[in-house]
Amino acid sequence: NLELQSVQQREKELSTRFEVAEYELSISLSKKVTLYEAMNLTLDTIIRLTGAERASIMLWDEKEELLTVKAARGVDAEPFGLYKIKSGEGIGGWAFEHGRVCVVNDVRKDSRFIKSPSNQKEIKSIICLPLIAEDFKMGVIIVGTLSKYHDFTKDEIKTLELIASRSALVIDNVILHENEKIYIEELKEKTDKLNAIVRDMGDGVLLFDKNGSITFFNRAAEYIMNRTEEQVIGNEWTSLITLRDDEGKPVSIEPSFKFKRSKGFINTAPEERKFLSATATPLLNPHGEKIGGIVVISDMSKEKEIEKMKSEFVSIVSHDLRSPLTSVKGYASMILHYNDKLTDDKKKEFLEIIIREVERLVRLIKSLLDLAKIESGRFESQKMPVEIIPLIQNVMDTYRSSEIHKINMNIKRDLPVIMADPDQLEQVLHNLVGNAIKYSPEGGEVEVGGYLEDNKIIIYVQDQGIGIPEEEIEGVFDKFHRVKSGHRIAGAGLGLFITKNIIDAHEGRIWVESSHGKGSKFIFSLNL
Repeated sequence: NLELQSVQQREKELSTRFEVAEYELSISLSKKVTLYEAMNLTLDTIIRLTGAERASIMLWDEKEELLTVKAARGVDAEPFGLYKIKSGEGIGGWAFEHGRVCVVNDVRKDSRFIKSPSNQKEIKSIICLPLIAEDFKMGVIIVGTLSKYHDFTKDEIKTLELIASRSALVIDNVILHENEKIYIEELKEKTDKLNAIVRDMGDGVLLFDKNGSITFFNRAAEYIMNRTEEQVIGNEWTSLITLRDDEGKPVSIEPSFKFKRSKGFINTAPEERKFLSATATPLLNPHGEKIGGIVVISDMSKEKEIEKMKSEFVSIVSHDLRSPLTSVKGYASMILHYNDKLTDDKKKEFLEIIIREVERLVRLIKSLLDLAKIESGRFESQKMPVEIIPLIQNVMDTYRSSEIHKINMNIKRDLPVIMADPDQLEQVLHNLVGNAIKYSPEGGEVEVGGYLEDNKIIIYVQDQGIGIPEEEIEGVFDKFHRVKSGHRIAGAGLGLFITKNIIDAHEGRIWVESSHGKGSKFIFSLNL
């Protein structure tokens, strides 16, 4: 009998080891096994080996700081009683908190046992095994009987401990694998998003490897450098960006963490010159080794042009302020020193010149003040009822002294009263008529007209001057813009800029019709 019992015990041990080995083999062969599948396979193996009627796995949720049921098998397993418990709560919570196996053959005799709040059949005997991988407690396996009380044998406990230790490693690996997949997906999403941002950002961006060869070239860089990505990939980045200063000397672009901007000119086409700003920064791997670099390129040509215009503007304004003051001082001195020798007509002529120059000075100063208000967002219009025809006549009278220009008014009928700022409207007319005369250096007719159309007053100023080249029409209302005409025509490039802002403040519209060499027609509309 003893020999028979020994053989039976040996067979049972071999069978158990075979079952555990089969379980491990199933897990190892299932490389794409999910966490849910791994836990169910574990529970099925436990129930098959021990004859238990119910088994579950609870995992620790770090955010909620609770043990939560993640898988349950056996009789009446869904829902599985206590879905969530605290660490140390109940027999399962005690086993998790202490990291030790807890065997209770009769739950009625253990005060730690918590009855199920549901109507499912109650457990009679229970064994709880902590899931520990590399000293990290991740959860607990709970195994129970329902039909009768059971004394768990040493072999059963040893078998369950063996499965629990293997299961902990399996679950840990699956969780790590799933977290890795999530991390890779998130990283890919972030990388794709970053690539999309860099590819579509306004500044040019190029990446180069440790050998200096270009590996990435975004759309803005293609536009700025007038090169496609296919044309530059693999080329030396320093040969692509060769900046030079105003004197033609090379400008160094050295990769640095100081974010130093290098500025200079570059020829992007045979007759195209751009002023660029380039910042080169090295890229390092986690070990601090240089693996390449990034260069950010900005097209500063517009800013450079504005800077040049500002310098010219200061020079022109200084001249325009000095010129009328010189005239005023000269004629006032003549009246003061030669008063007795001058005829009344001559005195009147000199005084009229002084008044005209003072008015010119006032208009220039007003333009500068208006520019400051527009720039600061404080430009406003004081609207009141205005009769526009007397306003037009008053402006025209100012310029009738021109000997080579004929100034006419062409208004079909009386125009109605409108709501407008009379001073600003007069300034608009002065700017347009004054420009028409300036840009007609050979003389000719200047016509100021007006008519009604679609419940709007339309006013135009037309000249027979040099006109505007087609490529310059779009920027004619820009600040500091002066038409490149081939003639030396004085002006600060503010008149049309201020004119447009005044018309915009009146909720109107202004535009120009012009042909180079055939004169210009500036038109604006105002609502009745």
